[in-house]
Amino acid sequence: MKMFAAAGLFAGLSVLAGAALAEDVPAPPKEKKICHTYPPETGSNTSRRVCKTATQWAQEEQDEGMSLRKFHDASSQLSSNPH
Repeated sequence: MKMFAAAGLFAGLSVLAGAALAEDVPAPPKEKKICHTYPPETGSNTSRRVCKTATQWAQEEQDEGMSLRKFHDASSQLSSNPH
């Protein structure tokens, strides 16, 4: 029985210590999510909803732009070098 009391006391102190630490460090502000709804893909009746932060959307847009530029550069090189 004494062992359970000691374990309970230790657990209680741990919770108090954790709460004190949590109060000292403010949580970083959460970035607001922006959701886009895409139409159903071929063969599907359900639309697709994707939620990301503004930073994540900007990164995806930048990545897509780079991919498109690479594709354009590669296709223009093929058309200018006929073999």
